[in-house]
Amino acid sequence: MHTVRFLASLSLALLLQACAPTTAPESVVDTKAVSAEEYAELTPEQKYLVTNKLLTTLFKGMPVDDFFDVAKGLTSPQLKSNTNHLETVRTQLDTPVGGIGNYIALVQEKYRLDIESRLRNTRAIPMAVLQELPLGEEFYQRWMAYHLMNTILFSPAFELDSVDHTDVETIFNIHLVEAMHEGKGIRDIVYEHMVSQENWRRFRSPEDNTREMMEIYLNRFRDDEVPLASIACQNWYLTDDAEGYQLRKGINVNATPQALLDRNDIVSCKDFYRAVANHGDLIPTVTRRLVDVFFADYPRSKRINLTNKFAASSPQTFDELFTSIIFSREYLLQNTRTKSYEETLYGTGQRIDWYAWNYMFHDINDNNPGSSRPDLGEMRQSTMSYKLGRANAVPTDSLSLAYYHKSIRDRMVLDRRYSDDPLNYGDGGWSTSFINPEDGSIDLLSDEDFIHYVMLAMLGRKANATEVTTLSELFVSNGHENSRINQAWIIMDYTSRLSEFYTLPAIAGVN
Repeated sequence: MHTVRFLASLSLALLLQACAPTTAPESVVDTKAVSAEEYAELTPEQKYLVTNKLLTTLFKGMPVDDFFDVAKGLTSPQLKSNTNHLETVRTQLDTPVGGIGNYIALVQEKYRLDIESRLRNTRAIPMAVLQELPLGEEFYQRWMAYHLMNTILFSPAFELDSVDHTDVETIFNIHLVEAMHEGKGIRDIVYEHMVSQENWRRFRSPEDNTREMMEIYLNRFRDDEVPLASIACQNWYLTDDAEGYQLRKGINVNATPQALLDRNDIVSCKDFYRAVANHGDLIPTVTRRLVDVFFADYPRSKRINLTNKFAASSPQTFDELFTSIIFSREYLLQNTRTKSYEETLYGTGQRIDWYAWNYMFHDINDNNPGSSRPDLGEMRQSTMSYKLGRANAVPTDSLSLAYYHKSIRDRMVLDRRYSDDPLNYGDGGWSTSFINPEDGSIDLLSDEDFIHYVMLAMLGRKANATEVTTLSELFVSNGHENSRINQAWIIMDYTSRLSEFYTLPAIAGVN
């Protein structure tokens, strides 16, 4: 208990000292990709930070000993190679991995998703696949689909009575992943989703559905157009609960052209949806929805500026749009925002050799308030659930953030894996291989360099002088001067209390 209180006070003291890098002036945004020359000019520590900023965004992470030559110490870290890791990741995302069926089978066995309730599997399986699937084309499609289904654009609204697990599965697997795999563009994907039963189960009436389609996909708020769109869709309706919320198309087909969406020839409901999908405001609006997520902490005027610049390149596919955003200078070098739960979990997990226990992804989607381990719902980050998607900015009110911290601390920081058996799926937590890799490089580190090692893994930076001194004293006072495991626990527990642990940072000193 003394250690916990001490860490809390130390964390607060050092947090008050910390100065987050400032972002660029509001009028300046740079949507160009980070060039090879710019990456080469970064310091080794900046390269590690920006590489892990990208990977964390992609729910992945680069371990310290894969990036630096740890045997040479970490006071002045030396790179293992001169690889441009940003280019490497970009190439990986374009490269098929193959064998996706094998990974699906693995997660079903490993995380007990073959025998549990399908209602829980619905959201657990995509998360588990993202945990196990390596970077590649198949991963990127699923990562994009996961993001899109947590926005207003494609949320299945699992919280509604009219939505069931089949809607979530269909939108994820068919409307998004399969469509992207087939090379379909943004407009076709949006159209096919709008005409689907899954979409109608979120917005049930012609009036509600047509209004929302114009607002969500075109940012168009025209009350005078809603009745006209409803006339075009007057023969489409959703049955009630007794009939299973089925999309039906009746015989009362409209025959009169309606003037809306800058056209005067919209007769049928499909005409309306096609007009939305083909409208000039679709790409800018979809772009804006994603900019609002990935730059959630930017002021509105700056997000609008970014939207205009990203949309000006006329992205035709979600791959083009997502890639332009997350590989941009503005995102990788200038942007600062709070990490989502998944970014913290997956990104940190890969850097500390963390294993997810077999019920992890059931547990995190349990929606069981008051349980000993908070779930995503209690953090207000429930996945694929909200009618209008997650909030663009990660909730950081006291209660949501407390649940977020407790979940990460309990499920990752304080949970150590004791088994060396890779098939022991019930034993989760960070592995001793994190601090004791087979090459023995960590054993050669001085006490100070070991602190740097764990801090780099957790925060992407070395410890400052105050942290080195205070943590070293804490090791001695608790009798852990000869125990790397306990030292790592203390450092990790400390870093989990810092705001920067939950933040994707700007790269200091880079314009």
